[in-house]
Amino acid sequence: MSGTPTSPPAIEAASRLGRVDAVRILAALCVVYLHAKPFVSASYTGTAYSVLRDGIILFTRFAVPFFFIAAGFFLSRKLVAAERPLDAVSPYIRRLAILYLAWSAFYFFFPINWLSLLLAGEWKPFYWKATHAVTHLMSNPLVFLFKSTSIHLWFLPALAIASYGLALAVRYGKEWLFLSLGFCLYLSGALSDAYGKAGWGLQIDPLLVLGLCYGPLLVGLGWVIARHARHSFTHAALLIISGFSLQYLEASWLLHVHDVPLISPAYLVGTLLFGTGMMTLGLALPAPLTGRMLRHFASLTLGIYLIHIWVKGLLLPLDGVLGGPLWELGFPVMIFMASWMLVLGIRRTPFGGKLL
Repeated sequence: MSGTPTSPPAIEAASRLGRVDAVRILAALCVVYLHAKPFVSASYTGTAYSVLRDGIILFTRFAVPFFFIAAGFFLSRKLVAAERPLDAVSPYIRRLAILYLAWSAFYFFFPINWLSLLLAGEWKPFYWKATHAVTHLMSNPLVFLFKSTSIHLWFLPALAIASYGLALAVRYGKEWLFLSLGFCLYLSGALSDAYGKAGWGLQIDPLLVLGLCYGPLLVGLGWVIARHARHSFTHAALLIISGFSLQYLEASWLLHVHDVPLISPAYLVGTLLFGTGMMTLGLALPAPLTGRMLRHFASLTLGIYLIHIWVKGLLLPLDGVLGGPLWELGFPVMIFMASWMLVLGIRRTPFGGKLL
């Protein structure tokens, strides 16, 4: 547990399974697609590409829940064997905190389209980005904790909070109370986020919803999965199909009845089952899926997650040169591969292991 985590949900390299790594890599690519948002421009509205866009977005929704669930799975196996669960989780949380602070500092001056601004000779947005971050921090530190200087960093404090909550529950034998609380928080989050947009949900700051409401139940589900020794393709397929179908029905209902864009809600009830199914699939995959190349790619997913937003800004100027449907599909892959190469380079620096 005291080792350096090699991907967002991993506790240490020795705790990873090659089978889960296969889904981990897919999930990392899905996160990039989710943030690249292919076919969202108005020119694709009403075309077949808009249907493809909705399908891509709905499928990629499993990725972050999967990372939370995988974190709970590996963490649970360590906590159950530890005499002092809170001490066992402390190095992991400390590691997440260091990553959060380091990458918050990295993104402090970088707007989303930072290279386009540099090429245009625009310097003020960099100053505005920094001053806005400071202002937000001073005005509402709790909300800033999850927004930070780049919105995707919310995952790190959310995972740290949920992980500590699980360790606390294991310490006092209250795991099912933790799950019950997590269920209530997840429901509150869905009512505030997806169903809140329908006009009849709760009113909670969306950043607090992301940071506080979803992580506990998902990490808790990892604990539940870790208590079962056998995992089947049938079980995984049922969860994936039912979860994706329910997620699609929920999103379609919100769109047609309440005019909530299909790509808007981040977490629905079906998303919970979908993410659980993908984790179960990873555990049900054949044991031979433990090749060196697979482990290599999986060990870089944390770095890809952390740096891909910056890489997106690096490659955005190509959008005006290339464009078209093939570009929309290939742009996220370019971000993923460029992030992978940058992570490899950073890993070879003296401090690379501490930053990724």
